[in-house]
Amino acid sequence: MTSTPKIDRLVRSSRKTIAIIIRPDGALEVRAPKRAAMAHIVSFVESKRDWIAKHQAEVKQRQPLAAARQFTEGEAVLLLGQTCRLRLEKERQIPHLVGAILRFPRLTPARSEALLIAWYRRMARQIISTRVAELAAQHHWKYSAIRINSAQTRWGSCSSRNGLNFTYRLVMAPPHIVDYVIIHELAHTAEHNHGPNFWKLVALAAPDYQRSIDWLSRNGRLLKVELAAEAGQLSPLEAHPTE
Repeated sequence: MTSTPKIDRLVRSSRKTIAIIIRPDGALEVRAPKRAAMAHIVSFVESKRDWIAKHQAEVKQRQPLAAARQFTEGEAVLLLGQTCRLRLEKERQIPHLVGAILRFPRLTPARSEALLIAWYRRMARQIISTRVAELAAQHHWKYSAIRINSAQTRWGSCSSRNGLNFTYRLVMAPPHIVDYVIIHELAHTAEHNHGPNFWKLVALAAPDYQRSIDWLSRNGRLLKVELAAEAGQLSPLEAHPTE
């Protein structure tokens, strides 16, 4: 008989349910209530053995990280899952998109990186704010504010006062992935946990949400701007429904 999957990281908090997350490096993270008995946690992990093995195997088969960014003519950048190409120009202009061409000033790599991040933040503010408003109205959710940040470890979050936060990196993902992350955080305005009722709300708004979680698990680490090949890696949002 094979052994119970190894828990690489156990995080206890005030949450009410147990959640399993497969980190980008394949590590198994378990999030559990403060008072949950270790025997109960181990039993839950054991019950998800096949799912854990499947997703850890997928991590090992992922494509290698993208090459370090050089900010050269024709270099690819992502916006809503589509590839755009840099066109470097002498004029010191604000980056702007013309079709699938991102017209961009010719600068040093470090300054180019800062400018591209600023552009992504502007695009994220426009695109995500519009989509949050549409999805909130469609599903009768109420939120207090939206912030675009540079989070390295989370795609989004929801505060206790229903303020929504999203990393600018999200705007690189395809539209259905953006929608899933937004729906995930909007659902938290009604359920501030990852319990069964929360996942029911998510499923009603995004029936194929598990496919979006899987996509983030496989591809999330490639959505980045940084020059360094080992840039911050974001994890999928609760990679497995809770108990």
